[in-house]
Amino acid sequence: MKMEILVLMCAAITVAAASGERRVPELCLAPPEVGLCRALIPKWYYDAAASECRSFNYGGCGGNDNKFSTQQECEERCLADAGENNITQEARMEGPTDDTCTAPMVEGPCLAAFLRWFYDAESQACREFTYGGCHGNKNNFESSAECMKACSTDRAVKSQRMPIQFEQPLQGVCTAPPFEGPCRASLRRWFYSPDDATCKEFIYGGCHANGNNFESQQDCAAVCSAPAGENQPHEERHNDLFVHVLGVLVAVLASLVVLVLLFLWMQRLRQRQTHLPEVFTVVRPNNPKQDDTEYLIPNIAS
Repeated sequence: MKMEILVLMCAAITVAAASGERRVPELCLAPPEVGLCRALIPKWYYDAAASECRSFNYGGCGGNDNKFSTQQECEERCLADAGENNITQEARMEGPTDDTCTAPMVEGPCLAAFLRWFYDAESQACREFTYGGCHGNKNNFESSAECMKACSTDRAVKSQRMPIQFEQPLQGVCTAPPFEGPCRASLRRWFYSPDDATCKEFIYGGCHANGNNFESQQDCAAVCSAPAGENQPHEERHNDLFVHVLGVLVAVLASLVVLVLLFLWMQRLRQRQTHLPEVFTVVRPNNPKQDDTEYLIPNIAS
């Protein structure tokens, strides 16, 4: 009886210890996989041997689930247990508490050229920069929407998706042509087409993007689609041009009609003159006292 009680106590202690121990999710134990494609997309993976998150270059397709867009995302998924995750989520609801959004922009020593966004605490706006591909900091986001979501403390801005402030003019971003880049990934992205005034889909290679490159159609529309009143001057200019061109065409057609009518009138006038009888004055020498008399002689041509 005493032996059974001792065994039960040991089992309870073991279960309690196991429940208090942090368990790493299975996806975090997989080794990093570059994948089949040849892009150079910076990602983070969890190194179970070192118990830390490390960066690597992802090819753009394939691979496993042990890849994360940011170091913070990797640590939250693989390092924090359930209780710590809850604390992190509550802290995010209140606003950023670490130096993610106050850290300076770091390009890194590598020579890649990735379009990234960082939060400028001084101007309270997300700005674009070129990331080298390695040894950056947490103030490094793949899209402007992700940057604003992580660093904006105003919940109304998060929920209403207010227009994002850019360091470069929006006109240059939204009028740039879609650029696939030299890398060979196959990433679904969106660009704004000023000709159609709509956001369209294209395939992005994974590196050397320009500003007209968005992860979703909603992000593209939020940045480049002007409110209803802003397109009116542009439409009015088109309407004025159309009216002007139409007026010129009407004037040209009216001139042609006048010339044709004038030509026809001249032709009819000439025809009438050829059919009229000619008038001659005949003087008779035998009768000098007789007054000059005019006679109508038929036209020979008639």
